[in-house]
Amino acid sequence: MVKLLQFLDRDFASGEPPKAFKTFHLIFLFSFLVFAIVLSIILYKSRSEKVTRLVVGLSWMVLVVVEIFKQIYATGHIDKNGKVYWTYEGAAYAIPLVLCSMPLYFIPMYLISWNKKVRKVLLDFICVYNLYGGAFVMMIYPGDVFTKNIFISFHTMIFHGTMLFIGIFLLWTQRVKMSFRTILNTFIILCMLWIVAIVGNEFFYQLHKAKKINVLVDILNISHRRPNPFAATIAQIVPGVKDWMVTAFYPLFTLMVCYTIFTVFWAAWLLIPNMIEKAWKKDRKITLQLASKKRREKLIAETFYATPAELLNTNQ
Repeated sequence: MVKLLQFLDRDFASGEPPKAFKTFHLIFLFSFLVFAIVLSIILYKSRSEKVTRLVVGLSWMVLVVVEIFKQIYATGHIDKNGKVYWTYEGAAYAIPLVLCSMPLYFIPMYLISWNKKVRKVLLDFICVYNLYGGAFVMMIYPGDVFTKNIFISFHTMIFHGTMLFIGIFLLWTQRVKMSFRTILNTFIILCMLWIVAIVGNEFFYQLHKAKKINVLVDILNISHRRPNPFAATIAQIVPGVKDWMVTAFYPLFTLMVCYTIFTVFWAAWLLIPNMIEKAWKKDRKITLQLASKKRREKLIAETFYATPAELLNTNQ
């Protein structure tokens, strides 16, 4: 364990963190974008929920693995005698209850849920929220996520790159669609998260005040008991924003940003993968014409593109 902690604690040779939109950042950004696009093309025709659960589940495993190493790095310390001890003191930032940690909890909820409607609500939220967190860090505002520590910089790129991949895959394969229902499902869960954060942050504040815990936990970084990092960032754009405003309007503000990003990627889907869809349909039309009746029924059942005319043809 000592060797692992020493390995994770290594810094870049230059002693400086990577720069936003420079080589280190762009390699990860384009790698995840290309992977998301290629896999979306390959699996575009499949409507199998097993495929969806497999892709999302494997992505979740990537998130879990890199997060475990982050927890080891953040909480593991070596004393003067060379012994390892564990504490979150000085590492409250690493407590996995921040905004981008939510996929760690919601994805397994989706994977183990037996109710189809619940799975749909969760999948809508997973798509929108991952696209929001992934795109925001990877493509919009990556400036403050890099450090001189090699592992943390790799962690943030892998974690948020995987989030971006999940969001793009679910949207561009139309497992999640642009609709009022998707917006409503996302907003409902955001409101539930907001309530949990408000109550939880007050609970942890009182525990910390009574000196029953050493570290003040800040769920989603929106505690009304401490300065809000989001407020400081927003105040640079909109002067006069107060900490309490971000806390009070968190669900609406987050939904607005989420769906701005979601709409941009949805528009990109209309321009790019829509052309792929036409190619799939043309190829599939030929396949259906050559297939037997039983084979046509199976093809239609397994793909997104069943039309009334095709359904009628299976009965001829």
